[in-house]
Amino acid sequence: MCAEKIYDIYIEFSVMELWKKLLLIAIIVVVVVAYFLWPRPTPKPSLIVLQIDVEGRGSVGYNGKLKDYKPFNVTLVAKPEEHWHFKYWILNESEKIESREIYLQVRANSTLKAVFEEMPNYRLTVLLKGNGTCSVGNSTWYLGEKLNIICVAADGWKLSNATLDGKPAEIPLEVIMDKDHRLEVFFEKIVKKEVKGKYILRIISNADNAIAIVNHTSHPLPYTLALNETALVTVEGLWKLPYNSTHAWWLGWYNITGVTENETINEILPYHKFNKTVLILNGNYTLELHYVRGLKNLPYVLKVWTKRELCPDLPKIFPKYGEKIWGCDVSIEKGYVRFYNFHKYSTWRSRFNVLLEFDEGVNNVTIMVWDNWSTVVRSDVYGDVVIPMRLEGQLFLELCGYDFMAYSGERYVFSAWLKPYSGVYVTTDEHGREIVRNLTYVPVVVGLPRILECSGIPDIPYPEYGEICSCPSLKGRLGTPWNVTILPNTGHYAVYLAISFPVVDPSYEVYVRVLGVEP
Repeated sequence: MCAEKIYDIYIEFSVMELWKKLLLIAIIVVVVVAYFLWPRPTPKPSLIVLQIDVEGRGSVGYNGKLKDYKPFNVTLVAKPEEHWHFKYWILNESEKIESREIYLQVRANSTLKAVFEEMPNYRLTVLLKGNGTCSVGNSTWYLGEKLNIICVAADGWKLSNATLDGKPAEIPLEVIMDKDHRLEVFFEKIVKKEVKGKYILRIISNADNAIAIVNHTSHPLPYTLALNETALVTVEGLWKLPYNSTHAWWLGWYNITGVTENETINEILPYHKFNKTVLILNGNYTLELHYVRGLKNLPYVLKVWTKRELCPDLPKIFPKYGEKIWGCDVSIEKGYVRFYNFHKYSTWRSRFNVLLEFDEGVNNVTIMVWDNWSTVVRSDVYGDVVIPMRLEGQLFLELCGYDFMAYSGERYVFSAWLKPYSGVYVTTDEHGREIVRNLTYVPVVVGLPRILECSGIPDIPYPEYGEICSCPSLKGRLGTPWNVTILPNTGHYAVYLAISFPVVDPSYEVYVRVLGVEP
């Protein structure tokens, strides 16, 4: 049957006209060629995936892709959680990579595991002998954690000594947990001896660890001396005592009160003027060694507020100056504040700004300012302000105060008080409107050379003991749309200084040191 059909097709083709035969052959050839040359549909490419796994506590950050239909590159970073650390990556369940940040070229499906390991734990054992407490007890801490330990004796007891891992230690104590530690703290009961004598001197202090040197012999405080005859007694306190990891106790003043047969005594002796006190013991006296907190490397200063801290957005307020608005760089050296690397803020002056904050009870400081210039450079340009104030939550931006000329090459010392005051002060603003101020204290500065004027109270005669200014409020005159620091409402005494010097030189530096404080 099939052969018959083929024979019929052959007979039909043989009797066909020539042009038809050629056309048919051409069509068949075209169909065959088209069949072989027609593009086949390309298969869809496979998706390449980098699978991320995590072992332990942490996460993985990446910059790039984790999957694509073509090879790709990606950067990955291992991010351990607190108290965990990154150990290594495992690539495709075999290769270990220890770098925390890696760059991968992914050409095929892959797996990557970030392995995190918990930090070691170490135990702190605290043993208390006697009656007292410590800020940290028996506890477990992670590697590298830093502990500041303070111990306080109970009433009727005193801190005697302490050991850390069997070695003498000083309280307060900083411990870094790099192994197991054992802290032993010994408290000693205070035995009150009956003191008998005609004349008595009781020595006390507001610092728990204070020591007084009485007639060349050291005594922990409180200490009582009793004599039956009048005698000359010399008492000296240690200038610096430990407080914590950032601050120290600094001896501010001696406070002597007492009664003799002829008089009542109440006297303050600043330590920077009297490093020891000598008295004739002819009555009953109490002598307090009063300490104030200050930075470990900067006596008496509780905190240094730089211009960057006080008004961090100043470059936005005055954009044409940019970073030069800060005037200079600031660092705390051993005992003083250093101002250096002065920018060419203008063609005629170098300027520093700083606010020094002090501890409770301080109402007066004596400050020394000097520079590294060997010769006096005179100028008709005067500086800006030096003004004592009380921290009461003010906005910092602009101040009026004492204007004086600071000549380079000179070393000068001045005192800045907050004096009690009770009264009303009336003045007018630039528009002639009356301003009434109820003053509870007024700032006073004594000892500044060449004071020109006090812009706080114009056209008023100055008292002989110094200039008085009425506007230490530090209210931001530009309002508060900018990031302006709000000073703490601690009531602490502070001194703001913004002093200009007529020197512009890359090597020029200015220094500020607090010599002493008074109540």
